[in-house]
Amino acid sequence: MAGFLFYFMKKYATLVLRIGLAAVLFWFAINQLISPDDWTKLVPEYLSFIDSTTIIYFNATFELILGITLLAGLFTRVFALLFGLLQLVLAYLQNPIF
Repeated sequence: MAGFLFYFMKKYATLVLRIGLAAVLFWFAINQLISPDDWTKLVPEYLSFIDSTTIIYFNATFELILGITLLAGLFTRVFALLFGLLQLVLAYLQNPIF
């Protein structure tokens, strides 16, 4: 039984993780597209030279594209790197160290 469970997890773990991450990305992107005003308050003041709604729409579009490619299994490592960089940028924008 343990051998079957290990085989099952080894075979399908990346698929399940990709589908789960894609679902989370879709959820955030759809929420940002439906009600961008709820998300604009999270855009820092020092980015006021760009309209905050534009930033939210750009982020939602990027997350949708990322979710679609993860779900389709296309360029998963490249988009995983881009998603990681996006998270670092968003974390820095909320708490700049300089």
